[in-house]
Amino acid sequence: MAQPELASLFAPVSAALERVERGLWAAVADEDPEVMAPVVHLLGAGGKRIRPALVLLGAWVGDGGGQTAVDVAVAAELIHTATLVHDDIIDRAPVRRGVPTVHAQWGERVAVLAGDALFARAFTLLGDTGDPRLVAAMARAVYGTCQGEIRQNLDARTGRVPSEVDYFTRIGRKTALLIAECVRAGGIAGGVSGSALDALYDFGYHAGLAYQVVDDLLDIAAAAPEVGKAVGADLADGVVTLPVIRALSRLPESSPDRWLVAAAARGEVQPAAVRHLLDRTGALRSVAETAAELVEQARRDVRGLEPAAREQFEQLAAYLARRTA
Repeated sequence: MAQPELASLFAPVSAALERVERGLWAAVADEDPEVMAPVVHLLGAGGKRIRPALVLLGAWVGDGGGQTAVDVAVAAELIHTATLVHDDIIDRAPVRRGVPTVHAQWGERVAVLAGDALFARAFTLLGDTGDPRLVAAMARAVYGTCQGEIRQNLDARTGRVPSEVDYFTRIGRKTALLIAECVRAGGIAGGVSGSALDALYDFGYHAGLAYQVVDDLLDIAAAAPEVGKAVGADLADGVVTLPVIRALSRLPESSPDRWLVAAAARGEVQPAAVRHLLDRTGALRSVAETAAELVEQARRDVRGLEPAAREQFEQLAAYLARRTA
C-alpha cells in the first residue's frame, strides 16, 4: 500500500485505489493457489502503487472513469509487477520490497512464467474494457520497456558506456513510457481529450524520467534499508547510469580516478570503491539537479489544467524530487 505521504497525494482517488487493491487480489486468484503464490508473495510485500494511482488521477481530471479506470489501474500494476519479476531475474537481484525476489524463492523458471501470467491477466482486463486505445497504450509501454531493457543489457554485456542522450533514450523507454501511458490511459478512461490529454502524457513522461534518474542516484548514494533492495546492483552488473556518465565526463583521460570509475562501470570494481569519487567530482549533486529540472518540466506540463488538478500533479512531481526510496 501507499506510504503516508503518497496517500495524501493520492487523496482524490483514495476510494478508487481501495477498489484497485481488491481488484489486484482478484486478478491473481487461481483455482490452484500454488500457481499464483509467487505473485501473491510479491504483491503482499506492498509497493507504492504509483502507476495505478496515476491512472486514476488521469481519469479524475475528467469524469473519473468508473470501473474502466479501476480495471486499467489494476492492469497497470500487474504489468509493472511483471516487469519487476523479469528484471529481478535478469539482474539476479535477491531482494525486492524488502523480501526475497520471486526467482530467489521459487526459481527462474517459475518466475518467468509468473511474469508472463501477469502480462496475460493485465491484457485480459484491458481487452475487456472494449476500448482498443487502452490496449494499444499499454502495449506500446510494454514494448518500450523491453526496448530499453534490451539496450541496457546489450550495453552491459559489451561494456559500452552510453552517452547522456543514449541514457535518456533508454530510461525513457524502460521507465518513463509506462508512467506516461498510465496517466494518458486514465485520461482516456475519464473522457479527457485534446490538449489536456497531451498534458497528462507529457507530465507522465517527464515525471517518469525524473523518477528513474532519482532511482539511479539512490542506487549509488542510498543505504540498502532505505530502498528495500541491494544498493550498487546496477554498477556491479556493468549497467552504467547517469552518475557514472557524469563522473567520467569530469575526470581527465589520464586520471587514475577515471580508470577506477571505468573499471567499476565494467563491473570489475566494487561500487563502494568509487562512490566517494562520484561525490567528489560533483556528479551526484549534478544528477540531483537534473532530476529537479525534470520535475520542474513535469510541473510546467500541467499548468494548463484546472487549478485543483494542476496542484495535485505538481505536488506529486515535487515528491519525486525528494523521495529517498
